[in-house]
Amino acid sequence: MQENSENKPKVRVRFPPSPTGFLHVGHARTALYNYLFAHINNGDLVLRIEDTDVARYSSEGEKDIFESLKWLGLSWNEGPDIGGPNAPYKQSERTSKYSEKIKQLLQDGKAYRCFCSQERLDKMREIAEMEKKSFKYDKTCRVLTLEESDMRAEKENFVVRLKVDLGETIVFDDLVRGNVKFSSDMVDDFVISKGDNQALYHLAVVIDDAEMGITHIIRGEDGLSNTPKHISLQKALGYVTPRYAHLPLILDEKKKKLSKRSGDVVLTLKSLREDQGYLPETLLNAVALLGWNPKTEQVVFTLEELKAAFKLENVQKAGAVFSLDRLNWLNKQHIKRLSAEDLMERSKPFINKSGIEIDRGFLLKIIRVEKERITLLKEIPQLVLDITNEPVLDTEKIPWKNDGKDRAKDALAVLIEEIGILPMEVWSDLLVLQTKIMEIVDKTEMGRATTLWPMRYALSGKENSAGPHELAWLLGKPETIKRMREAVVQLG
Repeated sequence: MQENSENKPKVRVRFPPSPTGFLHVGHARTALYNYLFAHINNGDLVLRIEDTDVARYSSEGEKDIFESLKWLGLSWNEGPDIGGPNAPYKQSERTSKYSEKIKQLLQDGKAYRCFCSQERLDKMREIAEMEKKSFKYDKTCRVLTLEESDMRAEKENFVVRLKVDLGETIVFDDLVRGNVKFSSDMVDDFVISKGDNQALYHLAVVIDDAEMGITHIIRGEDGLSNTPKHISLQKALGYVTPRYAHLPLILDEKKKKLSKRSGDVVLTLKSLREDQGYLPETLLNAVALLGWNPKTEQVVFTLEELKAAFKLENVQKAGAVFSLDRLNWLNKQHIKRLSAEDLMERSKPFINKSGIEIDRGFLLKIIRVEKERITLLKEIPQLVLDITNEPVLDTEKIPWKNDGKDRAKDALAVLIEEIGILPMEVWSDLLVLQTKIMEIVDKTEMGRATTLWPMRYALSGKENSAGPHELAWLLGKPETIKRMREAVVQLG
């Protein structure tokens, strides 16, 4: 969906996270869709930090916003770190702007101070629950004149509420959900500020969007219920209402709203990156498909491919299911696309965290052998240990199926003798070594499974591992022969 034309203002979207925790899968999708929409419309993406919740503010959370977005490869045109014509881009630095608008709304009679005690409000809420009704403020303080309100404000605590027009239907055209209607009777005279100077979320976000020239608001479906409040505020302040697009809920595999954890896996970008070892390409690919249908058979996408394929009109209304199995499959596909050198560089944080000391060249060899089998970067240190540590063998598993220990021992003995006379230069090239080993195996006429299975198990101590020729190439001639001899000894 291209929104730009000569008669329309430049498309401007925003990603406005609150630094109360780490960014998660849902944040990543919202950020990506805004980024892609801005890109296809030659528009701007504004990064805004909504840090008015002082009690829950986290400096680590704010730091994570920038780190996670940069890790994903998403950029923005304006923000706290790079500035822009609409600075500041942190709500905590914009309080004077909010105070001006609060004063304006009070003077224009579009808002009023409410002096009702918390005890009274709690009692009203309790009665509403007993009557099985939704709680709505009874507008007791709405009748106060501004003069009365000013006098009481000098002595009493209060909040500021917006006067919501009664009997009016709030209608807007959602770019995902189509025509949406809310009766104003469903919208309370909601609180927009504590005192005259502490703007709450609804007021702050509406002012920021207007002053930053935001033309489109792309956010999750959980923000849909806030839209009539925001439109009411926009009308009261004389602002143009942006276009809205509410993305479908992200569900778990039980079709419930996705939590911040799936089994043992924490679904913050920080944990998926640092603890599990997912690639940024994978996260972008996975979240792109949470509600968006490319209308093709393609499933694996790079960011550049998403830029070319994404259309907001192909976003569905129904909830989108997040699956760890699908995420793992996508990660495996993107790992396969990497060069061994690139994969080695990306594995370094996990190698360093494990405390393993390994020669760079040897690590590269291991990754070349194991790349097709790697699902997560966190697996790589264990793969290194599996190669470098002496295998613990179960003698019952050394023979191939029903061959018996004697036959396995005979097969290993022949391999030890024949491999032992191979010249050392053969071991420098994996394909050459594989060819020579297969010639030896076929020459024994004992059968490939009978000879190769015991060799692989002797070298790895595992039923699932790299092939015997690959293991031999990694271990080198002396270690290969040593491990096979140890297997023969254990076979008796």
